[in-house]
Amino acid sequence: FCFLAASSAPSLLLLAAAQNFFVDIIWCNMYTYLAEAFPTSVRSSAFGISMGVGRSGAVVSTALGGVLPALEVAFALYGGAFFLGGLLCLCFKLETSGRSLADVV
Repeated sequence: FCFLAASSAPSLLLLAAAQNFFVDIIWCNMYTYLAEAFPTSVRSSAFGISMGVGRSGAVVSTALGGVLPALEVAFALYGGAFFLGGLLCLCFKLETSGRSLADVV
């Protein structure tokens, strides 16, 4: 939601670059976590399905981009999606440390 506070194009660009840096960190951690979250027998299929469902948001957001009334609405939806994703992660967290990969789940 910090994008809503941007008062100029350079500040918006700076906030967008910082946000992209942290989103990349989230994706790197998600790749590692998803590889540990599923048992070996279904790991590649479950990982692929999880990533496909997650990437479907990119398709939907691209389609919505042209119909939103203002850039602020797009940023608010983007921030809301991350907030909802964070809440869902807290609700369905699965601790994988200390377990062998075949035993997870």
